[in-house]
Amino acid sequence: MGLRVKIKLEKDINLGKITDNDFKESSSISIAKSIIEKNKGFKCYFAENDKTPNLDGSILILEDRIVQSTVEVQIKSLPKKYMDKYGYFYDCDTKIFNVVLKKVTRNPVVLLMVDTNKGLVFYKVITPNYVQKLNIGCNKTKRINFLDEDLFDDNKFKINVAIDDMGKRLAMSLAKKATESFVHLPFYDDALNILKENNAVIIIGHSGVGKSDLSVLLAASFHETHDIIFKQDFSLQDLNLISESVKNEPEKQEVILLDDFLGQNELGDAEYITTLHKLIKCLLKLPSKKIILNAREGIFKNLYANNSNFFAMLRNEVKEVKIDYSNVTDKSKLEIIAKYIRHWNLSEEYIIELTSDIKKMENILESEFFTPLIVKHSTNPKFITAKTFADTFIERLENPDSIWEMEYKCLNENAKVYLHTLFSLTNSMVDKNIVDKCYENRLLSGDKRYDDESTDNTFARLENTLIIYVDGNIKFSHPSLNQYLFKNIGLEERKKIVKSAKYIEQLERFDNNFIKDIILDLLLTGKFFELSVLPVPIFIYGSDEPIGLMNHISLKFIKYINKYNIRDKKFEELLCTILENVVKNRLYMMHSLSDIIDLLFSDYYDFSIFISNTDFSQTLFDYADSSNIQKLLKLFIQTTDGRYDYLTLPNYIQVSIDDAISDIAEIGTLNYIESILDEVIDVHNENCEDEYYDDCCQSIVEDLTENYFDEITESAKEAKVKFIETTKLINVKKDIEYKIISDYTHDIIMNKLKS
Repeated sequence: MGLRVKIKLEKDINLGKITDNDFKESSSISIAKSIIEKNKGFKCYFAENDKTPNLDGSILILEDRIVQSTVEVQIKSLPKKYMDKYGYFYDCDTKIFNVVLKKVTRNPVVLLMVDTNKGLVFYKVITPNYVQKLNIGCNKTKRINFLDEDLFDDNKFKINVAIDDMGKRLAMSLAKKATESFVHLPFYDDALNILKENNAVIIIGHSGVGKSDLSVLLAASFHETHDIIFKQDFSLQDLNLISESVKNEPEKQEVILLDDFLGQNELGDAEYITTLHKLIKCLLKLPSKKIILNAREGIFKNLYANNSNFFAMLRNEVKEVKIDYSNVTDKSKLEIIAKYIRHWNLSEEYIIELTSDIKKMENILESEFFTPLIVKHSTNPKFITAKTFADTFIERLENPDSIWEMEYKCLNENAKVYLHTLFSLTNSMVDKNIVDKCYENRLLSGDKRYDDESTDNTFARLENTLIIYVDGNIKFSHPSLNQYLFKNIGLEERKKIVKSAKYIEQLERFDNNFIKDIILDLLLTGKFFELSVLPVPIFIYGSDEPIGLMNHISLKFIKYINKYNIRDKKFEELLCTILENVVKNRLYMMHSLSDIIDLLFSDYYDFSIFISNTDFSQTLFDYADSSNIQKLLKLFIQTTDGRYDYLTLPNYIQVSIDDAISDIAEIGTLNYIESILDEVIDVHNENCEDEYYDDCCQSIVEDLTENYFDEITESAKEAKVKFIETTKLINVKKDIEYKIISDYTHDIIMNKLKS
């Protein structure tokens, strides 16, 4: 009976094999290939190498023409009529959805929908979360909806695919590694319950207590229902990219893990902290997001002095879990010790020595410095014998600051240089191949202190003690090692790192006073372009197939020409060439628009050929927002009185202005709604029950639009007027569309109801 049921279910599932019909849409394939390969950021292999059932081929994502990852695709031709009052639609065969559910491929899967009449390509990234929401059951077709925002765009496509695939894979890899030493403690259950009930948690604790391991394990526990955005060592650019993603898809179910979210030295960066504050405030309003934050206790306390409002918001709205081993039972501590005894494969002699003296064992279990990291290094047999195991264990526990120094001093010169090389490249995770290349370049100096050993052997000295390897990427085993090296790498060693550097980031690792003269010399001698540059990461930094925003050393060249105010006509032709390439590679705008604008404002170099170039102007305006539109208008539009007549501006500038005003208006409506929301909810709260949140939310939305419509629209108007006046625009059309109640606002209401 059971066998018959199983067979019937498999028959009902629409998961077929390759058929002739899969190869008949030659027109759609031709259009899709032409559009996707236009800027040479992708290579398409449609139909001719299609090896996966129910898919029509693959797209290779390239960076500098090197393959970074593969995306599986299905291509469909849209009918002549695919629009209704809700937008665009397509009744899609469900095979592609079952491919994702059945995990036929580990690569990301994308549905391409081609309008053969207009030559347009729309796309949807098909994730398990997306398919679950469709509720396809045993249906042969399912209607999906899409909008103009789903038109293929190089930048968006790379970002969407990276977010949906790579973050989860990296988090799951780290979670798997964390389970090797994981002991089930109350911290985990407390944090998991908080996440289920309140959607946000902060893990607080001293260095080495296991904050990062606990965080990735928490994120991994939601992997079946949520996508995962996992960030370490994130920059201001990363925060802006996350904000943009959240704004575009507020209802998407995601776990957002910000590891060491206050950073190591970022508390003094007001812009970084302000942006982080806004992002977390935004995330807390969205019930579709689960937020995991972790920070060292001392740094978290210091936040109060730097931004008391941010600190108060976190304390009031996000529950904390403090990892404190003084409250952990002896039984659990013994389990942790046992894990690492197995990890190091210690012989019975060590175990007997450790357990034979009850008083020594009590000292170990009662030590105020008992943490998994310190236990791991204290049980490492590399520096001790069985006879001294218990005494050395206690000594290391009582002097935890000496662990890194002890480990470091025992390294040969090669291993020290490898550590320094990793330190010079990143605070977090980086491709091991990059570190190897930089390390090997350093060895070319021929220093007699270096041993004749392979790079792999040098790395083996460090792996699992000082360095962790995850899916082709490496990082320090703990942030405190990064800090130890920062304090202990002397001036002479810094000079050697800089002298042998292959990446500009190796120079930028050190303070401006140290590198200014070096960078100036590189710029003026032309050696600057001998350096490479790391990709600008998207949400995650590192995976088995790293994806980052396209980057180029020429963009760093612009940055330092601006920063050091270099005025030399010999650079003019070169700068013009760089700007020409910017037009061809629009992805650069995602992270370098402000540097490009600052350069164009130079009164020394002649960039008139670009200022008068419509394509160049349009490229910049396409990536503009409310913060830089005024600068671009001043740059490209001539005016006698300093004002800009909207009606005479080119269409692409009007579109950019419309988008900015629409965003400003929605922010205005949101600010007003937030100010009255508690009052409005109180009126409806008595009629709201858990299972009727959607109905209650809809009732509140109707209340807002019917009874507060004038106030909401007035708030939007005030925001628009202020922006228009500040930007010095005149004759702006009055019918710029914006949502009075956006999806984002709807989610805020839902979150308020549930809290």
